[in-house]
Amino acid sequence: MENIINWRREEGQQKQKKFVQLSKNEQEKKIKSDYDYAIEIKENVRSYISPEKIVHGLHTEGIARMSEAFKNKPLEDYGKEHSSQIGENYRTPFMDFAIAAIMRDKNINSGIKSEKLKNLFSNIPIIDLGAGTTRHGYILSRILGASGYIAVEPFNSPGTEEEFIDPEYPSAYKNKLENTKMIPFSIVPEDALAFLKRLPDHSVGILTAGTDAYVMFGKDMSDENKKKVEEYISAVNKEIVRVLHPQSALLTIESVFGKCDNLVKSEEESIVDDNIYVNIFKTLPAKTTSME
Repeated sequence: MENIINWRREEGQQKQKKFVQLSKNEQEKKIKSDYDYAIEIKENVRSYISPEKIVHGLHTEGIARMSEAFKNKPLEDYGKEHSSQIGENYRTPFMDFAIAAIMRDKNINSGIKSEKLKNLFSNIPIIDLGAGTTRHGYILSRILGASGYIAVEPFNSPGTEEEFIDPEYPSAYKNKLENTKMIPFSIVPEDALAFLKRLPDHSVGILTAGTDAYVMFGKDMSDENKKKVEEYISAVNKEIVRVLHPQSALLTIESVFGKCDNLVKSEEESIVDDNIYVNIFKTLPAKTTSME
């Protein structure tokens, strides 16, 4: 943390030197620009709330919170220190493929499939398993009309937080958010299984991208590790079935999750983008017994 503080202090001193060298007119423009930037940060911070306010009934006992991540050292690999996660810290930015696929569907097919997708997630809280350090899952959740978004990230949660507070979206994504409303968000530095166990039954929609075999198994391909990871994946799938909202779904891209007997892949809502499939899994309807 001291290194971060010192770096920010030096950065501020450099900016001050550049500022005093500007003309009065340029200084006034810079002040206005910085003010607007600060207001955007304030709005982002205001939307950053506790996860239990997004999903009512969430069990919070012993939950790892970002305030603790900044209070304790080391910041790097915080999830490894405080969670039982399986997997490796690889950058897998696949969620943007879902955004691109939805935009393409709107342009080419009048948004037929994307509207069906929106119906699955509208006004439902969304959980992003393995969110990484991008806002793609949050952007997608806004496009889908979710009621809130929780980024579950065991490895890079401090970087995730910094990304979310920064108001500077790439211009390509700003355009996609024009007709969406800001939704509350939270970041939890835990692994998928630990967090899913906190959720009440039938309460959320779920996103996960890049949680593939390469990430989950890592470099250890021993029989012992394979068994351990396969058991973890099975346990996560069972929790997904338990927590999925009956009107919602699991959206996956390049993921090991979702492949189980109690989840069925819906071809109707699945979208393809440059050979990357945005897959939708729904829970099988509960079996009813005859009273003959």
